[in-house]
Amino acid sequence: MSYADAAKAEADFALTEAESTKAASKASFELFQTAVVAPVNDLLMDRVTHATSLFEQLRSQLFVDAHTQDPTATQEEGDEQPELLEKLTLLKWIFEAREALHMELYELLSERNDRYRDVVIEPYRLAGRAEKIEGAERFFADDALKRRLEFEQGGLQRAGEFMDVVESNVLRGVEVQLSAFWDIAPGLRGILEKIPREVGHEFRVQIPADEYAENPGYHEWPMQYLYSLLEHGGRSTYQFIESQTNLLCLLHEVKTAVVANKVRVAQAERVKEGEETEAVRVQTEAEREEEERRLTDDLKDKVRCVEEQWESALGGELQQVKERVREFLEREGGWEGMEDAA
Repeated sequence: MSYADAAKAEADFALTEAESTKAASKASFELFQTAVVAPVNDLLMDRVTHATSLFEQLRSQLFVDAHTQDPTATQEEGDEQPELLEKLTLLKWIFEAREALHMELYELLSERNDRYRDVVIEPYRLAGRAEKIEGAERFFADDALKRRLEFEQGGLQRAGEFMDVVESNVLRGVEVQLSAFWDIAPGLRGILEKIPREVGHEFRVQIPADEYAENPGYHEWPMQYLYSLLEHGGRSTYQFIESQTNLLCLLHEVKTAVVANKVRVAQAERVKEGEETEAVRVQTEAEREEEERRLTDDLKDKVRCVEEQWESALGGELQQVKERVREFLEREGGWEGMEDAA
């Protein structure tokens, strides 16, 4: 075999190997597209659709529930009729699950695009065409940045819409709870003010007959019944304050998440425009922390206002009366066994 024949055979082999490599790369991509991307994409889209349906159903109930539920009913976890906070928390879980599905879709299609990029670049690599490789890599990199920005913008839009739903229901829920509290607080305050400053034996407590059956000690220490009533009344009325606080805290969580979404969008925009630098990242992080501090301070102010209303309207007087009754029981020897009630 001559050198020319050997060179030709080597070139033919290289060409055959290149064609085989390209065919294998293309076949691998098509198999991934058929066996993984198509079925998983359909599965994830079905779950996104189902999550969206659940989200919309629950959201449609919230407005009606806010007007039909009795705010003065005892609120307990696990009731057959969930309270507003529980429904909003469930709505938040559904929203977060749907966002996780969107992330899975994004990552699946990103991997598909990365594999397709390798299929496109492989012929250029085998041919040693560096300029073509560079151009293709730049195109796919730009496309990836564009897709990332669109994904983050979509997430921010959904988060903003979700925040609007939560905020409107939280504000309505807080208003309902506050109104219910002020419906009963003045009457309870009036009853508390009838209890004398100096509690003594002359102060008579009327106790239902069935209470004597359950607590025979009330015959000797009727003030124990009064103290138990005060404790129960305090817990029952404070639920209106807790409900407002919990709703405000949930809204704070959602608003903080939206701030994080805005930061990710800003970062994606800067990366796409080639403006992402360490100084810019530090500035963006500082802006995020400042906004989160503002939201936290706002939450603290609102919770403080709610607590002050409770204290001035009922809590302060209730605590003073409880202390006077307790002092009487301790002085007379009737406090023993009351630790659980306290």
